Amino acid sequence: MNPSKKLASIVFVLVLQAGHASAQSFAFTGGVVAGGLTIRDNDPTGLATSFHLSNPGTVIKSLTVNLEITGTFNGDLYAYLEHAGSFAVLLNRVGRTALNPDGYPDSGFGVSFVPSGGLGDIHDYRAILDPSGGAITGTWQADGRNVDPGVSLDTGPRTAGLHELIGTDPNGDWVLFVADLAPGGEGKLVGWSVQGVAVPEPSEWASMAGVALVGFALWRRWKR
Repeated sequence: MNPSKKLASIVFVLVLQAGHASAQSFAFTGGVVAGGLTIRDNDPTGLATSFHLSNPGTVIKSLTVNLEITGTFNGDLYAYLEHAGSFAVLLNRVGRTALNPDGYPDSGFGVSFVPSGGLGDIHDYRAILDPSGGAITGTWQADGRNVDPGVSLDTGPRTAGLHELIGTDPNGDWVLFVADLAPGGEGKLVGWSVQGVAVPEPSEWASMAGVALVGFALWRRWKR
């Protein structure tokens, strides 16, 4: 092969590799147990499940969390996702207001959480849809109220949404915690999963792009 053509092909491969590394999708599923895991009624110790992710991407660009819970009284539930020293409050006594301290009475969730968009804040889901007592479905924003569940209200600040996990390294342990914090009704955690897109850190991308540009410059000089 002509040396200039050979170097050109190497540069082309480097450019392709740099472009490919700019967005690495990842998906990880765990916490699924035959028959589900019991969420004990009125038990603040709750339950925690975790899984470990190892992925080429190093910074989370987008994220979706899927959660399925059956039974129980939704207004009793508190749930958060923890990863890389950051966490997002997925549920914090949904429906709880100054006039309704018990929260919503519906039974279960089959939902997806995203940092923004979707149907809106899951804490107030009955203002958007009427589940008629059944499980809640659809794509929502996490509750995000990082306050004591005993005082969580619709008016509380939302400071711990899924956006807290954007920009963290996807690798490592992901932990989901769920607890039922009031008497009356027992539920089950059927499963949960994490899906997203991760990209290299800016320094890594700059390094790959630099290699490609240097190679291209050498090819141009050699071609002359």
